[in-house]
Amino acid sequence: MAETIYQPKGIIPSEGDTEISESNWKKSAEDFINRKTDFSTYLKALVGSDPNRRLYSERQFELFKKENWFIEDGWIKYELKRHKINEVLPPIQTFTGWSPSFDFVGSGFKLEDEIDLIKARADLKNIQTQELLEQNKKILEQSFDRLNHYEREFVVFRTCRYSPAFWDRLYFFSKGDFGG
Repeated sequence: MAETIYQPKGIIPSEGDTEISESNWKKSAEDFINRKTDFSTYLKALVGSDPNRRLYSERQFELFKKENWFIEDGWIKYELKRHKINEVLPPIQTFTGWSPSFDFVGSGFKLEDEIDLIKARADLKNIQTQELLEQNKKILEQSFDRLNHYEREFVVFRTCRYSPAFWDRLYFFSKGDFGG
């Protein structure tokens, strides 16, 4: 059965002492730069300091509905389930110019796979197109088959950027120590 995961689009008001949370993520960044901690720990501190960078369960989402600031369309919804490649191509949730992947890592999800769809400069004209997915269909099928073989529920999304950096990637995340 699919589980819905929610990510706010910057609608949750900050609570508490922002100086304290800001100092926490700054210390975590210093620890990462000085190699006292790993990137995942740094991201967890960064995400933990901003309620708009966290991912929320369906139960938490229902509680937010009671808040005065709640906006129904202020959320990105992900399906955590065993996806089939034929149901995902083409309606993969696509983000242009950014990636929620850091928020997934920071929220304790496990990166199962990342597929770079751009293999050559000629592919740049096909960013965010169905053709680029079709060109990489064999690689995509392998990821879907592997995750489904291990009976893993996962979230899949596509993120693209045109300029000045170029990318078009698919991310696959399974539920790590995320809870709620």
